[in-house]
Amino acid sequence: MIRFGLHWLIFCKSFQKVAAIPVAFLISDNREYFWSGNGNGNGYEDVINNYINNKGNNNDDNDDDDVLFIPPGIIVIASLCSCVMAIALVVGMISVANDIISRFKPVALTTDEPGSFDDEQTMLEEDNRALVELTPNEQELYFQAKDFMKLNPIDRSDLTLSQALSIEEKGVSAWEFKPNINAFREIQVVNKSEINFNQTLPGSELSIQTNIPIPRVNDVYYFECKIYTLPNPENTIISLGIATSPYPFFRLPGRHRFSIAYDSNGDRRFNQPFKLENKNGLKIFPELEVADVVGIGYRTQSGTIFFTRNGKKLSESKIGGHIKGFRPTKIYPTIGSTNKCCVHVNMGQAGFVFIEGNVKKWGFAPLEGKGLPPPAYKAFNEDVLLESSSEYSDGDEEFPPDFWDATKASFTDTENGGDENYTLNSLPRDPPLYTSDEEELSGEIREGSSRDLEHLGRIEDNDVDDEGDTADGEDNSDDED
Repeated sequence: MIRFGLHWLIFCKSFQKVAAIPVAFLISDNREYFWSGNGNGNGYEDVINNYINNKGNNNDDNDDDDVLFIPPGIIVIASLCSCVMAIALVVGMISVANDIISRFKPVALTTDEPGSFDDEQTMLEEDNRALVELTPNEQELYFQAKDFMKLNPIDRSDLTLSQALSIEEKGVSAWEFKPNINAFREIQVVNKSEINFNQTLPGSELSIQTNIPIPRVNDVYYFECKIYTLPNPENTIISLGIATSPYPFFRLPGRHRFSIAYDSNGDRRFNQPFKLENKNGLKIFPELEVADVVGIGYRTQSGTIFFTRNGKKLSESKIGGHIKGFRPTKIYPTIGSTNKCCVHVNMGQAGFVFIEGNVKKWGFAPLEGKGLPPPAYKAFNEDVLLESSSEYSDGDEEFPPDFWDATKASFTDTENGGDENYTLNSLPRDPPLYTSDEEELSGEIREGSSRDLEHLGRIEDNDVDDEGDTADGEDNSDDED
């Protein structure tokens, strides 16, 4: 220990003698002389000088008092290691102290994720801010949306069996945008993903969501929105984003909790119904025009949301980077607008403008599902009868013999020929005319209708009545005689 300390003194003497004072004090035999010296206050210097002089005058190789010389580089490395260990020890002590303090620190409740406890103080602050910063119309929409979300809690259930089967059978075609029942007249959907906003009152906010949420099976999911028509861009704000469901249909996405949106004026909204600032998303994106394509990507593991425009990924470094940790149970693509426009959404049914989305297959589902195709229909004579009903085969005995082979009846008393098809309207309404009553009474009955028989019956009845009257008259005449 003393020898190592002396070598340390030799090294330190070349740079700074002050650093050698602690070691010189340890190896000094006369502690009082170390501090006082010879009256000049150079006690530790004398100790160092005496050791160096004795080391230089000692030429005996076999002397047991020789000290092994340690190179200065090793001493420097050892010093650095000791410093690192000291720093690590200090950091460890600080972390332990922070843990102890955090144990006794009160828990802060937040509403950053669905299902967490509500921070009433934060809600009250937002309400007070709404009363101060928002216009009366905006205040009404804000509080209506707040009541809507209270009455309609967030859906945190898993996919239903019908939704899962629909995705498996139809693929990406299972997703379609469905407007709220209160806004079906002002929002029309064509081909499941072509959204037409037809507001009768300009400036009124409307939004629409898909019927099925974004899956969570793969690592990344991505969809794109193309602005197809924009008649009045100065007075129209289109919001393209994602949100939980149910979301207020009379509000744009990004204005309330658990929603994110890219506005057509260049703003990025994240749970923000108030006026934006440069630090929270004001004008960080380019403004949108007709034919622009905006992409929205969602990383399921980290909860990261990123945006693209016309095939290029947008940077959000000015406001701290992409949104991370956004992991609600279920999120839905959400499109909103304040005026008439048309937006087409591509969830994987066509190629993406963003090349990486095509290469890595970031669509919601395969283009075609796994449903069985319909059977192939061939010519009738190639079909094979596997099973038939015995209803008709067992009832052959109910009909007379040779019933199905009987020839059709033919009529010969027609004026237009025997090949004419008869109907009720083609039969004559009146009975046929006869030349004389004698022919009818001769006993020869020709083919005719039932009215002919009735006519003959009336003639016979009249004849009988006439004969009866004649006989009565003869009887009466005899009585008179």
